[in-house]
Amino acid sequence: MKAASSKWVHEESGDRAFAWQQGDGAFTVSPSHPENVRNSIASQEEHHRKPTFQEE
Repeated sequence: MKAASSKWVHEESGDRAFAWQQGDGAFTVSPSHPENVRNSIASQEEHHRKPTFQEE
């Protein structure tokens, strides 16, 4: 599955730097809290953003 999806990303986006992370991960989602899941996904970019030199 990783090989096929990596090939697709490389062909569709042209991004040759794309690679899957090493190791495994497992995630669960509670169907009783869908809004929390949506909010978490929506805030990932900001959560992982690194501050610029000026912002520090």
